[in-house]
This record gives sequence, structure tokens and C-alpha cells, in this order.
Amino acid sequence: MPQTSWVQSVVTRLVAVFALASLVTSITLIALEVRRTEALLRLEHTNRLALSARGMRQALLTAMPRRSADEIESIMRLFLTDTASAARVRGEATAVSVGDWPDDSALRAARRWPLIDHALAPDQTIPLDQPTVVTTELLTEGRPLTLELLVDGPALRWRLRQRIFLSFGWHALFLSVATLLGLLLLRRWFTGPLSQVVALIDRGADAPAFRELATSSRDEFARLARALGNMLDSLAGAHADLRRREQAFGHLYEFAPAAMLSLDHELRIIRANRNAAALLATANAQALIGRPVVDFLHPDSRARLARVMEGLADGG
Repeated sequence: MPQTSWVQSVVTRLVAVFALASLVTSITLIALEVRRTEALLRLEHTNRLALSARGMRQALLTAMPRRSADEIESIMRLFLTDTASAARVRGEATAVSVGDWPDDSALRAARRWPLIDHALAPDQTIPLDQPTVVTTELLTEGRPLTLELLVDGPALRWRLRQRIFLSFGWHALFLSVATLLGLLLLRRWFTGPLSQVVALIDRGADAPAFRELATSSRDEFARLARALGNMLDSLAGAHADLRRREQAFGHLYEFAPAAMLSLDHELRIIRANRNAAALLATANAQALIGRPVVDFLHPDSRARLARVMEGLADGG
């Protein structure tokens, strides 16, 4: 019996479908979770930005009249988080900044958000496609000052995605281990017994081999192996019965009291019994095989035989 290719094997297809389904499910869940996590992180950073701006504003209101520029920078750095990359206080004659501020020309396309009631508007979240500048006004000793916090949206998005994918890297590792364990269990509990049955079929094993496999387990594959063994026994019994019937008919043909001949479509003898050999004066029945039967007929009988054969050919 020809061996089954591993590509065409049911076991390979089952494992491939299991792995593909796990992969598709994982990618779908990761994509949905990335979107959800990114939205939550944006909201988290928005709240942190509002708290940082509010705390910095209150501290600067208290410190501006009496502190030096270096001390003011220290206070601003204290409230600066990873959400805002830079902050500055500027007025008509003074400007104190921390962090890397780009040129004002580079900030023309930046979105500007005012700090309303010491907090951002409830429906606002940090945009990640462009820079954002959060502004609020300070009034110290009658001098109007402006506090600005810069949020680099693209850089923040990159950090957020690094954080998300680092987290999902561990999830993917756990999922890969779980999938591998699932495949191993699938091979142990399903594909292993099925492969044993297929191996017996490929080598043309007899019924006792299938029964021996059936006694080694108690699952559905044991029932399959037992059924195959019983089927082989039934086929062997039917084959033996057919052989006995064939031998019986052969004996009836060979020892029939009348002469008997079997002809093909060209009227050649393909089988004869011993009485036919005696009637046609040949040494044995084997000497008649392959000879035209018309050689043993009287010329007057040949035409009758031709008409009979024509009638048989016409279905008459």
C-alpha cells in the first residue's frame, strides 16, 4: 500500500488548522487590545499632564516672586513628567525653560490647549499625530506670565507603542507556549493513536495487529482498530469462502459427465474439461487451450455455429 505524504496527512492538516486558528485569534485579539490599551494610555497621560500642569502652576505662583531662575527650573523639573517633554514660563522680559524646546516656527502647526479651571477639558485626550502645547496664564506681582507645556505626540506614540508591544511580547510568549503545549497534547491524545492506525494500514497489517493495537487503549481509536480487525477477518472469511466455491465449481466443470468447452469472442477455446479432451481426441484438456473450435467442427456445422454466434451478438 502506498505511503501517505505528510503534507496530505489528516494529522498534518489538523495541526495546521489548529495552529492557524490560534494565530488568527491571537492577531485579532492583540490588534483589539492594542487599540484599547492605546486609548487608555492616552487618557492616562492626559490626566497626568493636567495634574502636572496644575501642580506646576500652583508651585510657580508661590515661587515666582522670591526664587531665582535656577530654582524655578528645579521646581519645573520636579513637576515635569514623561508626558510633557518640555516646559517654560515666559513673559515680556523673562523666559525660563526646561527640556528641549523647538523653534517657534516648528510649533506653528502644533495644537494649543488652554488649561481650563486648572485642568483640561473632559472630552480632550492627547493627540498623537502632532505636537500639543498646553498653556495657562500666571499673574505674579501684577506681571502676566504664560506657562507652556510641550507634548511631542509622535514621540509619545512611539513610547506608548513600545510599552504596549513589550507587554504583548510577554503575552505572545505565553500564548506560544500554550499553543505548543496544546499541539503536544493534541499529538499525544489524538494524532499519536491516529498515526498508529494509519501506520498499520500503510504496511497492510493483518487482523491480529489491529486487535493488539485496540487492546492498548480505550478511546475511539481502539474501537476503530478493532472494527478494522473485524473487517479484515470478515474479508478473509469471505475470500476463503469464494475460494472454496471456486474450487467446487472447478471440480464440477472438470469432472462433469458431458464434454464442456469455454470460448472467447474469437471462438478460441479458453477452457476445457477431460471429457472434451477425450471427445476431441487430444492428449489432455490443456492441449485444446487457444485452438479455434471450428477446427473440430464438420464444415456443415461451421455455418450453423456462425449463425448462432451472430444471433448471440445481436442479442437474439
